[in-house]
Amino acid sequence: TVLPQLQAVAAYDVSPIVRPASNDAVLIKRYLDIGAQTLLIPYVQNREEAEAAASAMRYPPAGIRGVSGLTRATRFGRVTGYAKRAEEELCLLVQLETRAAVEALEAIAQVDGVDGVFIGPADLAASLGYP
Repeated sequence: TVLPQLQAVAAYDVSPIVRPASNDAVLIKRYLDIGAQTLLIPYVQNREEAEAAASAMRYPPAGIRGVSGLTRATRFGRVTGYAKRAEEELCLLVQLETRAAVEALEAIAQVDGVDGVFIGPADLAASLGYP
């Protein structure tokens, strides 16, 4: 699972990237709550899906992430002002893997909260007819 991997790298100056199975708010919350700070969300097709991912990463009122003060990410309540820090420290990367996604690249990249765009070359090639 992801938690032991995050624990293993915690002592080092690295920034692990966690890739959830899908753009699902529950999965995103779980990974953030166990301490992941950079997520790579797969198969983002359009602006709306990018906005959904950004919303899942943020606490209200900017997003829909559930608030819990006793998670590994908050050091079980010992990180003062975690919600504000999270807004500043979390990184959202979205993965584009189809022709439609590439055509929506500009709109996706403009979404507030999207920090970077990653191209999935194999799936993109397949969607373009080059499997």
